[in-house]
Amino acid sequence: MLNVWLYTQLRFHLILEPSKHIDSINYADIISQCINTIRFYNKQLTMKLVNIVLFTFITGSGFGEILVIPFNEHHNLTIDSNQLVTRQKKQAHTSKLHLVPDATVPYFSELSEHCKGLLSNFSATVSTYLKCMTFYSKPAKLCQTCQYKLTAVERAYNNIRDDNMEPICPKLLLTSDSLHMIEREYEHAQEVWQIADCDYCYDNPNVEIGKWRVSNKTKEFFDLFNRTIDCFAAFLPINRTNSTDGNPGICPNCTQEYSALDKMFLSSFQSEDKICIDIFEAMNYTRIVWSRQYKCYARVRNLAEMIPIITLILVIPFLFYPGVKITMDIYDYRQKRKEQEFDKSVSNDYGIKY
Repeated sequence: MLNVWLYTQLRFHLILEPSKHIDSINYADIISQCINTIRFYNKQLTMKLVNIVLFTFITGSGFGEILVIPFNEHHNLTIDSNQLVTRQKKQAHTSKLHLVPDATVPYFSELSEHCKGLLSNFSATVSTYLKCMTFYSKPAKLCQTCQYKLTAVERAYNNIRDDNMEPICPKLLLTSDSLHMIEREYEHAQEVWQIADCDYCYDNPNVEIGKWRVSNKTKEFFDLFNRTIDCFAAFLPINRTNSTDGNPGICPNCTQEYSALDKMFLSSFQSEDKICIDIFEAMNYTRIVWSRQYKCYARVRNLAEMIPIITLILVIPFLFYPGVKITMDIYDYRQKRKEQEFDKSVSNDYGIKY
């Protein structure tokens, strides 16, 4: 009965004063009035401690908080509202009490239109950016396609963080809860870009101001890459063979384009610690298609490049065997010379004549 009566008192205040914010209702006064009423009608109340459990339905949607207030009948009935401890809905994995991060921050339903606009803009830009990064990940073109969407995320986040129109908005949206969803989504957006090493496609990129100037090396690489792919496409109809000798159209006709691309990649990017994912994936794709699909790996080098190697292989035997023969002759000559000198020294010592 006590709980029902207390619940009725609170609902009475909520119904008669709907224009008030829920934070402006003095729960301590309501509870104090309830306790005074109980003591007035029940003078035999001798309990040293009464736990008053008050169920409040804040939004009218069924979401409630449990307020637990220890009470001693001999103590002053003035209750400090700061002593109220709120418990979040019980999770499946824990039953511990969680303190609200900031009691001065209103509920989400009480966000101003300005704050809601900032939140909505950030949510939309992050969604668009991640959709772009996902869509252009195969084949990898994300670094040169989604850069301005990352700038939009950066600006939307900065608009929240640096908002001066309503100073409560940054605090409300960024630090009012323990999940920090906006911070997490912002860091995730940055992390995806950094993992892909997309900055290495550009010269001194600046995300905040949207400065995205593609580097000359990147331009040169993709120019050669496009030429190679165009060459493949030109002879692609011929690529309908199971022969292990290689594609009869692509292999001889696209060797120059492929070799130029491969050489440029090795000279410009192979020694670097980090490579833009667009370039890295494009080169890997080209090598796989060239060697595995078109089976052109045996024809990567043209004949002019192979002539010096073939000549060296043929000349080595002619140089090796004469060299060995000359070395053995020199060795035999030295051995005979030593024997003659030894015999001569013995004959001089003992007067022996040979």
